[in-house]
Amino acid sequence: MLAGHETTANAMSWLWYLLAQQPEARDACSPRSTMCSADRRPTADDLTRLPWTTACVQESQRYFSAVWIIARAAIEDDDIDGHHIRPGTTVLIPIHQIHHDERWWPDPETFDPTRSSLAMLSRTALDRRICRSAADDASASGRASR
Repeated sequence: MLAGHETTANAMSWLWYLLAQQPEARDACSPRSTMCSADRRPTADDLTRLPWTTACVQESQRYFSAVWIIARAAIEDDDIDGHHIRPGTTVLIPIHQIHHDERWWPDPETFDPTRSSLAMLSRTALDRRICRSAADDASASGRASR
């Protein structure tokens, strides 16, 4: 079982590791580089004024996801890519592989916060395509999980 503090600690560790390798990205997260006041620490109210920091966190989560796989139990018969799935079967969703798949992410082995910042600005076609595809597949096939 993963506890909330462990996944948060892992996420922050990977973020700092990746930012240590890219000083320009790290320096852009500095309060002096953001619209936050340099005379105080940022608070949750400042999140909307920290798009670059948010992009760095999101990209670090894509690159080194704190949760790398998700398990779901099928509640109905289904067929996934030609494989029959019986009710009660555990289906694993490989988050890490999805986040490193060139079909969805150009140059997936590169830590690139600009991809997340652009995605946030445009509410990416990628996010819409993945979510719409999953929703369409689920409703078309009657697929369900819990």
